[in-house]
Amino acid sequence: MSRQAWQERLPSPGGNIHSARPPILRAARPSLRRRKENPRQVSLVAGAAQKAFSLFLRLRAIISTSTSVDLAEFSADVKGKYPVKIVRYADIAEDPGLKFATGGPGSTRELSMLIAKNVEAGRLVAGFTYSQPGNWTSWPPHEHAKMLEEIYVYFDMPHPAYGIQLVYNNMEYPELVTVVRDGDAVLMPSGYHPNVSVPVHRIAFLWAMAAHREVEDRPFGVVNIQPGFQQSGSGLEVGRR
Repeated sequence: MSRQAWQERLPSPGGNIHSARPPILRAARPSLRRRKENPRQVSLVAGAAQKAFSLFLRLRAIISTSTSVDLAEFSADVKGKYPVKIVRYADIAEDPGLKFATGGPGSTRELSMLIAKNVEAGRLVAGFTYSQPGNWTSWPPHEHAKMLEEIYVYFDMPHPAYGIQLVYNNMEYPELVTVVRDGDAVLMPSGYHPNVSVPVHRIAFLWAMAAHREVEDRPFGVVNIQPGFQQSGSGLEVGRR
């Protein structure tokens, strides 16, 4: 990806990666797996949802863990220098602008923002979303291609849970309509990108966005809603407060 990368070191067993535009995008498979090692060049580290944390690091930083942990690593080139910061789940849980429920009937979900307004990160914005069972997320359909590209990494969806992910600029000719399961990833350089979980099960995913213009394009929740679905806001406004 032009602005955002994520590194393969220990791909998740059976994980697949789907590209909305295969000729343009190249990306490694997900690096979600338990491990004990010293990862380098880490921009985001996230653990299990109940004990999630993020760690924003400079290039060539080295960290170590004393226990098994699920890690997802995201990076983006920057010109500026930004301070190292660790954000624990307990830190964001008390901030209604970083953890909040949104959506309406059929589209209720909870967002937790790990790297957003709380971290000086240059280009990256990251967090995770949990839907209610059988509900849509990223709804109403919206896009932010002029400012940000995005990747979803699905997690905490034990078998037989799955979801359906769409990516499209034109509903008649979608770039992607696919089943997603635990450990899969989907890249979204452009287009509307709603998804839905099956009944009884929820869809859960890490999301990371990289701004095209450093700092300037990084604000969260600046989106264009798909025409015809503009009866209400995007549901992301809380995250801009």
